Amino acid sequence: MGASLAEVDRTLGILSTLLLGLTPAALVLACGVGAWLSRQALRPVAAMTAAAQRISISNLSTRLPTRESGDELENLARTWNIMLDRLESAVRTLSQFAADASHELRTPLAVIRTSAELALRRAREPEAYRQSLSEIASETERMTQLVEDLLFLARGDSGAVEMPREPMDLRLLMEEVICEIRTLAAARGISPTTNFPAQGAMVCGNRDALRRLFLVLLDNAIKFAPEGGEVTVSLTKTGDGWIASVGDNGPGIAPDDLPHIFERFYRSSHPHADAGHGLGLSLAASIAAAHSISIQVENSPGPGSRFHLHFPQAAVADA
Repeated sequence: MGASLAEVDRTLGILSTLLLGLTPAALVLACGVGAWLSRQALRPVAAMTAAAQRISISNLSTRLPTRESGDELENLARTWNIMLDRLESAVRTLSQFAADASHELRTPLAVIRTSAELALRRAREPEAYRQSLSEIASETERMTQLVEDLLFLARGDSGAVEMPREPMDLRLLMEEVICEIRTLAAARGISPTTNFPAQGAMVCGNRDALRRLFLVLLDNAIKFAPEGGEVTVSLTKTGDGWIASVGDNGPGIAPDDLPHIFERFYRSSHPHADAGHGLGLSLAASIAAAHSISIQVENSPGPGSRFHLHFPQAAVADA
């Protein structure tokens, strides 16, 4: 059998011509569609980039746009927004810290300046000069203590504070602190009650820092206890270390104040809270954190409050 292939060849020629002619058009169409698809896919990235470029220290409340797409871009945007939340909170805390520190330093500086100007305005009796100098010395000491507390907290935040540790008897340290603060307690008609074990309580820590920690807690207990009230100090051995407790029978800590008592410059609504700078418990928390000591507050308005310091077994083993 035989047949002519002319028709087949003609059809193949037409197909070859169409293929050669449509290939450039198909390539152009594919590039255009690909560019459009890539722009659509990268549009969220461009929006996130533009939003990130607009964020500065003055508008940290701005957040990256998010889409309910469930893809990696949504997860990335949410992660960035969480990081911006932490950054905004840190900057706000730092700004508030600087503002509060400036406010606290302004008062003693104003007293010092006023006392000096009044003393220099006209000639006075020697006793008047002594009184002015006494006021200046008192405010200078108050300002020096504030600056030292601020420096201690700043070094603690940066990890630059040095706390060399050594074995020490916790019971003897607490007894020394009680003796040191007994005069202040007697002025308010308070005699601290102690409950210490007969044997020593050896732990490993920085003596000066722990002394300051107990001074803060005892000072607060005496400050917030009523006239002639009770302040109790105890030391208890547990299976995983030692627990030192300082309590009083004052009005207790208000529920609204309890979450904020370890914040810097925070003062409760109690009248005696105005006597300090609001840094004591912040210092206590910083020292406790450096020693891996946990602080728990046992409190209910009315019967007073009690602070428990748990010294871990590791500190006892090191000692």
